Amino acid sequence: MQKNIIYLLLVSVLFFINACVSDTATPSTEISAETLAKITDYGKSKGVTFTKTADGLYYAVTTANASGRVPKANETVTLHYTYTKLDGTMLDSTAIKR
Repeated sequence: MQKNIIYLLLVSVLFFINACVSDTATPSTEISAETLAKITDYGKSKGVTFTKTADGLYYAVTTANASGRVPKANETVTLHYTYTKLDGTMLDSTAIKR
């Protein structure tokens, strides 16, 4: 009898733990035609071409160093970026002192 109560308590605890854990679904990489048009228009107005990653992120390299050398294995590389919304609002940048 006591084993049944312990078993029932264990199953109940596992059920509640499982109910609290949410499935983290992968966000959709699909965007609306309106948003894609905004991205394209913004790129045309700034003279840049955007590239889309597999995760759905659009980016553009605006200052490339074509004469720079390729880093060797185990070398440290510094990347400078500015992350903005289409309206120009800066969300993050390596220029921001923290």
